[in-house]
Amino acid sequence: MAEWSKASDSSSDPLTRAWVQIPLLTIIFIFLSFSSLLLLFFFLSYFSYLVYSF
Repeated sequence: MAEWSKASDSSSDPLTRAWVQIPLLTIIFIFLSFSSLLLLFFFLSYFSYLVYSF
C-alpha cells in the first residue's frame, strides 16, 4: 500500500489561495470600476446633450 506524504498539501495553503484570489479580485474590481465610470461618463454626456440641445 502506498504511503501518504506527511507534507501539507500545497493546494490548500492559504498563501497559495491568496496568490490566486487577490489578482482575481483586483481584476474584477478594476473592471467594475471602469465599467461604472464609463456608464457615468455616458450618462453625463447624454444628460448634457439634452440640456444644451434646447
